Amino acid sequence: MELPKNFSYEIKDIINLRKDLLKTAKKITEAYSSIDFELINQAANIQKSISAAIKSYLPEYKLLNEAKKTAESFYKTILETFHSAINSKEENEKYAAIMIKSNWPPVIDFAWDVPRMIIEAYETTEFSEFRIELDNALLKFYDDEKIKEKLKSWRDESFLNDRIHILEEIINSFLNGKFFLVVPVMLIQIEGLLGDYFNHIGRMTGKDVTNYLQSIDGKYLGSMYDAVKKYLSDYIYANFKWGSPITSFLSRHAILHGADKNYGTKMNAIKSILLFDFLVHYCPVIIQIIPIGYKNWPFG
Repeated sequence: MELPKNFSYEIKDIINLRKDLLKTAKKITEAYSSIDFELINQAANIQKSISAAIKSYLPEYKLLNEAKKTAESFYKTILETFHSAINSKEENEKYAAIMIKSNWPPVIDFAWDVPRMIIEAYETTEFSEFRIELDNALLKFYDDEKIKEKLKSWRDESFLNDRIHILEEIINSFLNGKFFLVVPVMLIQIEGLLGDYFNHIGRMTGKDVTNYLQSIDGKYLGSMYDAVKKYLSDYIYANFKWGSPITSFLSRHAILHGADKNYGTKMNAIKSILLFDFLVHYCPVIIQIIPIGYKNWPFG
């Protein structure tokens, strides 16, 4: 199985849309603060003053109207972008389910014809053989340059400024083949990111993580987001007890409590990076539009 090397331009468009919307939101706030509403009220009884006030504040009103239109079309644009090259909801769900069954999070930053390619390979190949082909294809796809692209995209996110030094060391460790260092630190950053998003206070438990993920309305991200939630629940936060078999290849509890001594593979390092990247680029789209505690939401 040979996966195309190009990243999806549609995904980059979604990231840019979020940034543009936040800029528009800021302009809305500035526009409101610049309007002297008292002056407008006083001018209401004076025809000449009404005309002058309307003329004076026409640019701000135009800006507010444009921002309103942008916000109204935002969700529709996201959905159309995500599903533009996927023929049906059923196909999207099938792809996500195949990835989870194969122990991978659903990859969403390659060309949109790849999910269909993966589905076809799954349906025409013995599963054991398919797993080997998929693992090899994704290991080849996520070469050093692709991983460097992840770090570059994280540097563009202002809400990661206070942890970018950690992320840089994670990626440097990956490039140097130190996967036993990459995996646990990346898992910690996933947890830290959720804590930031939801302004968590106190000890964070697996139940907290589950509740936070469930509180984000997954309908705006469809099957991909549902699959990521399942991946975190079934694999990352799988139940673990000392003395019992480790049931997950990427168990946060088994790794951080020192029980799993074989987790440090390149494949697991890539999977942890992909999970973090998904939460960085796609959860904020929903959290910032439907504010539920995210600290950088411009309207508090």
